[in-house]
Amino acid sequence: MISPEEHEERLALYRQGMSDREIGKRLYLNNTTIFMWRKTNHLPANHPRVPHLPPEEERRRMEAYRKGLTNKEMAAELGLTRECVRDWVARRGLKRNKGENHDRRKTRALLGDHEAAKL
Repeated sequence: MISPEEHEERLALYRQGMSDREIGKRLYLNNTTIFMWRKTNHLPANHPRVPHLPPEEERRRMEAYRKGLTNKEMAAELGLTRECVRDWVARRGLKRNKGENHDRRKTRALLGDHEAAKL
């Protein structure tokens, strides 16, 4: 059982949007401790903050993805690392392109109606 002060301290950090790991680091606690506290208090997870890209950069990356380029090809074309491209693809819930044999119909299905209309 934690004190009301400890609870309020954790809750304040949670309300700032910190993840379990960030709260744990700040308070010198294991992130599993924070996870269990959050679950006990019926609080959903705060996801780590994802930096927003400028619209032009987002468009450039999406265009390269729509071409069916692999992560390696996208990285070379856009001047990024493969890890950067991999993370960008994953954060958007997109499937990794598999090269020249990539089926563009699957890409349209993954992108949804709004994005598919732009193709």
